Amino acid sequence: MKAAIFDMDGTLIDSMPYWRKHMREYLGEYNLEATQDDIERLINQAGSFKFIFDRIKVLDPKLTWEDMVKNYHGRMQKEYQENIILKPFALDYLQKLRSEKIPTCIATATPRELFLPLIERLDLEEYFDFFITVPEIGKRKSEPDIYLYCAKQFDLKVDDCVVFEDTIQAITTAYNAGFSTIGVADEASSWAEPLIRQKSSRFITSYEELL
Repeated sequence: MKAAIFDMDGTLIDSMPYWRKHMREYLGEYNLEATQDDIERLINQAGSFKFIFDRIKVLDPKLTWEDMVKNYHGRMQKEYQENIILKPFALDYLQKLRSEKIPTCIATATPRELFLPLIERLDLEEYFDFFITVPEIGKRKSEPDIYLYCAKQFDLKVDDCVVFEDTIQAITTAYNAGFSTIGVADEASSWAEPLIRQKSSRFITSYEELL
């Protein structure tokens, strides 16, 4: 491994329970329930906001896309600022990579305005060479563009980079693009773990396994 590309939510940090909680609460305000399919879409970021918007719009025709996203992100902002933490031994592993002079980055679907306060609160800036987001790339993780961008920034070939992911959609994309992949166990993606293992060069249940 000459470089490490990390997803954030569900991979480095334990944030998915908060995303699910606020999805349920938001839908619940309209007497709607979050189905398992809803949760899986949220986890995979496969049009996650669109399906929430489409369901609420039927009951609230005046709702705009911008207002819905602002509302949802507003609920999550405090969680990133105050509550969400790193997965066990993730910091130890980041420190190990730094000591070995292996460059690292974060490639995430989460907007900067949400995750940067967490990076600052946990003093993580020194462990990453750069951050890049799906909104900035303009394509979801169903396409390899965000991973290819990272490899280009590192000036490395794709097979010199390892992608760390926790969802089946993202790890499949990286795997099919020729990257080495490490699947990271997360309770929110446990339903897809057998499939994630198939697309992982290695699968871990804790970063302790990499120390």
